Amino acid sequence: MRKTLYCILLGALLVLAACSNDSSKDIEDMDSNETDAKQSNTDEQVSDDQAEQDTSDGSEEEGNPSDEASDDTEDDSSSDNDSSEGNTSDSSEEENGDNNSSSDNDSKQNEEESNDLSKGLNTYRPEEGMTKTFIQDDQYEITFNIVATNNTHLQRVIRFGDIETLEILKWVENDVSVVYKEENPENTKDQLDSFETFEPPETIIDLKQKGEGKKDEWQITKENATVELPYKKLDNVIVVQKTQTSSSSNKKSILTRYYAEGLGMVKETRETDGSNGFKSVAELQSVKK
Repeated sequence: MRKTLYCILLGALLVLAACSNDSSKDIEDMDSNETDAKQSNTDEQVSDDQAEQDTSDGSEEEGNPSDEASDDTEDDSSSDNDSSEGNTSDSSEEENGDNNSSSDNDSKQNEEESNDLSKGLNTYRPEEGMTKTFIQDDQYEITFNIVATNNTHLQRVIRFGDIETLEILKWVENDVSVVYKEENPENTKDQLDSFETFEPPETIIDLKQKGEGKKDEWQITKENATVELPYKKLDNVIVVQKTQTSSSSNKKSILTRYYAEGLGMVKETRETDGSNGFKSVAELQSVKK
């Protein structure tokens, strides 16, 4: 009986031991599976992170197309701006150049206009030995013969038909005046060292006298005129004018003279108003030296 109980107990113990081993093995298997699952999840997470990292790296290496487009747009915009600024700068420089050129041309023109009298009146003196022939009103001939000159004076003989007039002019830098006159002189040779100045001299050009020519004294009305003559076209001509009023008839006579460089007087006009008014013109026809 005891032996039987002992066998039963031993069998039960063996069964319990076997069950215990199976349970422990199952627990170990469950733990192992759980560990494997965790490891698998961890590996997947690592794999995903690695994939995201690779994707990020690839994006950084390849560059974001929108960023590249944005950069290209900014570069193009910057290039366009630089080009626009360059064009604007070039245009501005060209405009400044044109303005400077226009300003230089205006300055030169003003200098040329004022240069006529900056040299003084000596450049308008006729040369010694020159004979100038004028035609008055298309029919009368008048000659001006320059007999003699020195540093300050010149002597001329004017012939109009049978009338001969000897005049000596003081011709200096700032003014010209008639200081001696003689009608039908016996001697027309050089008298510059022997004449006596009459008083008061008649001033015919004065650089200080400028105006409209409405006074009874010669005034410069133009300094840079151009005159068409039978002789030729002349530039840089000085125009002087004066207005005389008759004390008896109150009629006005306007006298105008034109002076050219190296020739002296080249044209003279006289115009009288009123019912019997007239205009007379004497113009340079030829020059002999």
